[in-house]
Amino acid sequence: MSALESRKRPAQTPPVSITSHEAEPSSSPMPSKNKKERPKGSSSDQQLETRNGPDETAGSKKTRRKQLNIKGSDSVTDHLDKIENQNKDYPKEIEEGNSELITIQEEAVMKEEDRRDHVQLQLSSMSTRSGQQQKDFTAAKVKRCLESLLPIPFYEQQEASDYRQNVFPASDKQLPVKSSVTCPNLEFYLNKAPFKPRGLKIDELLSKWKGNYEILEENHNYIQWLFPLRTAGLNRNSYPLTDSEIHKMQSNKEVQKRLISSYELMLDFLGIRLLDSQTGKLERIPDTSGKNSGYISRFRHFERRTHNHLRVTRMLRSLGELGLPHLQAPLVEFLIDQVLDGRLSESVLRSCMHYWLPSVLDDGERERLFQLVQSNSQ
Repeated sequence: MSALESRKRPAQTPPVSITSHEAEPSSSPMPSKNKKERPKGSSSDQQLETRNGPDETAGSKKTRRKQLNIKGSDSVTDHLDKIENQNKDYPKEIEEGNSELITIQEEAVMKEEDRRDHVQLQLSSMSTRSGQQQKDFTAAKVKRCLESLLPIPFYEQQEASDYRQNVFPASDKQLPVKSSVTCPNLEFYLNKAPFKPRGLKIDELLSKWKGNYEILEENHNYIQWLFPLRTAGLNRNSYPLTDSEIHKMQSNKEVQKRLISSYELMLDFLGIRLLDSQTGKLERIPDTSGKNSGYISRFRHFERRTHNHLRVTRMLRSLGELGLPHLQAPLVEFLIDQVLDGRLSESVLRSCMHYWLPSVLDDGERERLFQLVQSNSQ
């Protein structure tokens, strides 16, 4: 029955309940007597107030549809129902996104654990390999490394040659003195002055910083003072060694003792321990559960943070300058052995061939170590 017929014959028309889907305007401002008034606060009224506003009538449905950009046969209520359903899923999407982030973090932790397990498995597998299998495996790795070596730049070859022959540019010998102290490196090693800038005296550094791997990694000012060279370093507040300083530091027992302690400090940072300061014999620091001081974690750090390779070069050359050249070859040989045994990667062997071997002052030892690498590539 149409709405027009219902208005002509109100007596014969049963009362029609108005819902949110079928609200129609009335022709008279006065309510029909035949229409039953809905109790205030009914569910239908609440639905209309919630969705269309408390003062909105059914006559404004077209305007409402335009405002909401409703297309097709959907009613206002159906359209709003869809929006509500979408909004209900929104927190779920956020929750899924958070769980995905947590999953990524968990995967990162699992990868790190898997890497450690892989290292342990690799170390344990070395003991199960036969002698020939281990030899073939090592030879292939060393050969691959030697084949991938780039030619050493000429200036680096020249620098290593000048170091071995004690030949340095005149500009390095005649650097202007930046301090009233004539021998700043000697003063530092006599525990009379701190390293610069904002540093400690050497005794305090050796006692407080040993085992503090974070500060040894992040601080870049101390290394030029612990292991000075004739050439200037990146620290503008450090001083190149002079001939007079070298002679005084070589002959001073107190300085020599502290120099060995400095060497032990950096070896510990690398996961290595000095057993005999006369022979230079070394060993790996055993891994201890719950600590970051074992050789496995320190070796991995040494491989990732390759600027520490430069520190090893400085350390080797400074030992040669200051009267401890007998400690050079044992350290280089120890690092080569760790590569051959699979405990250190090929990147360490590349640094060895390019920088550390050329820094060994003893010609016989340098040639022997070179032959050691070559023999293990066949």
